Amino acid sequence: MGVQPPGERIDAAFSIGNPESSTLGPDSIRTDQTVYNLAGSSYDPVFGKAQASFYSQVRLLTSNVVFSSASVVDSIVLTLKYHTVYGNSSTPQTFRVYEITQALARTNSYYSNSAIGFSAMEIGSIQNFIPSALSSQINIKLNNDFGQSLLNADPSHFVNNESFLNFFKGFYVKPDVDAVPGNGSILSFDLLSADSKMTLYYKDTVQKTFDFVINENSVRVNNFNLDYTGSEVATALADPNENQKLVYVQSMGGVRTKIKLPDLTTVLEEGNLVINKAEFIIKAQDDNLNYPPPARLRIVAIDSLGRFLEIPDFFEGSDHYGGIYNATTKEYRFNIGRHLLYTLKGKPNYDLLLLPSGSAANANRVVLYGGAAEEDKRMRLQITYTKL
Repeated sequence: MGVQPPGERIDAAFSIGNPESSTLGPDSIRTDQTVYNLAGSSYDPVFGKAQASFYSQVRLLTSNVVFSSASVVDSIVLTLKYHTVYGNSSTPQTFRVYEITQALARTNSYYSNSAIGFSAMEIGSIQNFIPSALSSQINIKLNNDFGQSLLNADPSHFVNNESFLNFFKGFYVKPDVDAVPGNGSILSFDLLSADSKMTLYYKDTVQKTFDFVINENSVRVNNFNLDYTGSEVATALADPNENQKLVYVQSMGGVRTKIKLPDLTTVLEEGNLVINKAEFIIKAQDDNLNYPPPARLRIVAIDSLGRFLEIPDFFEGSDHYGGIYNATTKEYRFNIGRHLLYTLKGKPNYDLLLLPSGSAANANRVVLYGGAAEEDKRMRLQITYTKL
């Protein structure tokens, strides 16, 4: 048995049994130095409450910065460029900013549940913020006392970035929690945009500005808090059934779907076959415009030690592997022919795990039809083959 090159004659196609699927609980994921940083509070009517916040350093663009002793603050503003809004974007939100008290290091790994120390006293906030179609940035006015403390600081703190980060370790942006089902959203911020910065407006003899920047050298960490209490997902997590009608996948280190493939030795009973293609097809219950599905999912195998292993098809490239959401058919398709072949050659038939791609930098989630769903909706493994 082997995998046949495309373009050859295909004799038949069939589906192998019904894969079993169930929902697994969340797990922490690494969230430092992600493409986007998330902040916001959302009360998803299906998945429950999700809160995202983030920590970030700001840095000096030049060394030996000097502020005159006569400098007086006018204002200080934290500007953050946002990229997407996930959830009910019409809901007003409050974001609060705190000073970090624990040094962040590029050599450390940080996770979605990492506890990083910050001062209990906020240094600024914005209330009733609603994302606008006319702007893609949020301007948070920080306290003038905080701004003046920067101007009054000993010049030794501004000699270089090492001394500055020892003095001001960074900021923490945290939303207030929304307690109304269907309300709230989570924003993804592009902190590496030139528009994302902390700007100090001050005067000595003339009006001046000074930008503290966020760049590739700034440590940036996402923090997620998920609460499924009373939700549809909580019911699924409490269900001991190994094969559920609906299963759930969520970014931000949230719930995942476990898949158990049927006994693949049934294929061998068909005789000597060459597999042309083996597609794993998963339909989505995509019926809420506020919560679009992840653009892409990925499949990993779970070995006997609980480690995640990429399946062989992953290394064949995205065009072969698939996993991209088709909004027209409302489904994901994966080509897992090489994984199937490895299994048929005696490799362990490990359980599979369905995860969102880019989980640390996105808030998307999806409800999927599981192995116990109606026949026309349930996930299936479809094989096309040539009999020799």
